[in-house]
Amino acid sequence: MGESRTAVKVGLFVALGLVLVVLLTMSFSKGLSIFTPTYGLYLRAVSVGGLKDRAAVLMSGITVGNVIDSTIPPDGKGVVIKLKIQQKYKIHADARFVIEQIGFLGDQYISIYPTKNEKPILQPGAEVVCEEPFNLQEIVRSATGLVQGVNQATKTLNDMFGRLDKMLLTEENLTNVTATINNLRRASDKVVVMVDGITRLVDTNSPPISKAVTNLVLFSEELDELAIEMQQAVYTNKIELTAAVRNLNSMSTLLDKLLRDVDSGHGLAGALMRDENLKVDLRQIAINFSILSSNLNKYGLLYKPKPPKKETGTPTYSGKTPFK
Repeated sequence: MGESRTAVKVGLFVALGLVLVVLLTMSFSKGLSIFTPTYGLYLRAVSVGGLKDRAAVLMSGITVGNVIDSTIPPDGKGVVIKLKIQQKYKIHADARFVIEQIGFLGDQYISIYPTKNEKPILQPGAEVVCEEPFNLQEIVRSATGLVQGVNQATKTLNDMFGRLDKMLLTEENLTNVTATINNLRRASDKVVVMVDGITRLVDTNSPPISKAVTNLVLFSEELDELAIEMQQAVYTNKIELTAAVRNLNSMSTLLDKLLRDVDSGHGLAGALMRDENLKVDLRQIAINFSILSSNLNKYGLLYKPKPPKKETGTPTYSGKTPFK
């Protein structure tokens, strides 16, 4: 009987020690003890990543709970993560839930970031959305695709530079480019010399140029005054100018009518222009007037022409008449 009692006492002592060890382990691992009042929350996420059960839940860097379980919902879309939050910590509905990681390859945990705390406090059993965790494999795959693209672009650039080296960077093209650069340098030197000459010309002739500009300014001012005076004269004699223009229009109309009458033979002038005898007489008068002016120019105003000699019946032969 004594040995059985001793065995029972030892067994109870060992069981009590194991319970104390479990409680101490949970306490030192920042977990929740069985005596801490808690309430449950559910997070809906695309993937849990590397999140494990008993992972810590931190809010502003302070442990406020633990991850209890992760399951796939009945609709099969994403995962549902069950949390236990200590009763003394209240979380508003506008807080952000993010799956983060300690370091680059450390353990993952749930981080809660309060925002404006404008929405109501989450009640036990509420479901909220959790942001997608950092996926290292996806980043590696993206980086691999990026590296492949960079390699392809590098190969394309190498091919392009190779073609440029073969087609453009030949000895003949380089010689032509060098000659062109030399020509441009000589042309630029000539331009500099020309600019210097123009500068000296302007500096030398600056007084005449200034005087010419001044004269132009004065001339423009005089033109302005003349224009103003002409404008005033036109405005003053507007009625007379209008009447003169009307008279000119009437005169041109009468002349046009007179010319049409002369051309058609109407009136005295038309009859005179149409008379052929009058034309002959006028032509003869013009010829006589021309002869008269020529004689006056040659012999003078008091010239009197000699009368022609009268012919006699005496023969010009002075000898005897052969018939007598």
